[in-house]
Amino acid sequence: MDLSIIIVNYKVKELLRDSLHSIAEQTKEISYEVIVVDNNSSDGSQEMLKGEFPEVTLIANKINLGFAGANNQGIEVSQGRYVLLLNPDTIVLDGALEKMVQYLDYHPEAGIVGPKLLNADRSLQLSCGSAPNLWNMFCAQFHLNEIFPHLRFFDSYRYGYWWDYHAAGEVDWVSGACLMVRRKVIKDIGPLDDGFFLYFEEGDFCKRTKEVGCQIHYCPQARLFHLVGQATKKVRRTRIDNYRSALRYFRKHHSWLQVLFLKGIFTLSLTIKSVVSFISFLIYPEERGDILYNLGVYRSAFREMMVSGGK
Repeated sequence: MDLSIIIVNYKVKELLRDSLHSIAEQTKEISYEVIVVDNNSSDGSQEMLKGEFPEVTLIANKINLGFAGANNQGIEVSQGRYVLLLNPDTIVLDGALEKMVQYLDYHPEAGIVGPKLLNADRSLQLSCGSAPNLWNMFCAQFHLNEIFPHLRFFDSYRYGYWWDYHAAGEVDWVSGACLMVRRKVIKDIGPLDDGFFLYFEEGDFCKRTKEVGCQIHYCPQARLFHLVGQATKKVRRTRIDNYRSALRYFRKHHSWLQVLFLKGIFTLSLTIKSVVSFISFLIYPEERGDILYNLGVYRSAFREMMVSGGK
């Protein structure tokens, strides 16, 4: 079998249905299996799969194991020579998965490949980049990459518009929304680190792949729609997980001093955001519900750094 497609689902039944239809319509020239790991959805996702997609292998969890943990369940039962981690909020275009399989067939130096991701309006989605470090994390926290999107110096760990997203090439990581990896790489480095509930798990996975001598490639000939955030917007804890996972990544791959500096960056950023939110609370009474929600997130993120430190 050429490809095992693993989709982790959590309460996005309609998006999952559309994604599965796009796979069937756009994947004709390779042999593949689809494994859906459902993280205890309560929206009828499992019933929909059993009724409309009986050929799909369903793993039904009784609790939400997160992105990495659920993908590992799928990897464990998969059979393909390549494994694809695919978000349920994606739509496959123009035989994209076949092109990714072909790319890995013709590029033995690549252990992982990612496609070009597009927003719903067909605009480019920034989907690959350099390994996280203190400077690009600082730029991301203070939105310098958004203020200066065409200047490489102020880039976050996600490549900005200065990078040529129309050309294939080697990168440090590709988005976990659609990531294809060789079976041999998984055997060499092990599965995803399920200590990452959400976010930075693909960065960690790609870094470990590079450490065993394999490259990470970006293939723009393969294109998918990614309705970014749709699969996670219903989960309140995801914004806090971003801080937690970043700290875990730095603990694994950087010195304790850099972890300390990262905490300082987060503390400064959260303090500024909290002050701005409090002022907005006083000025814009009609938005107080959303502002209180944001303040709660910032408070929880502060607590996370103080209590667990990203462990």
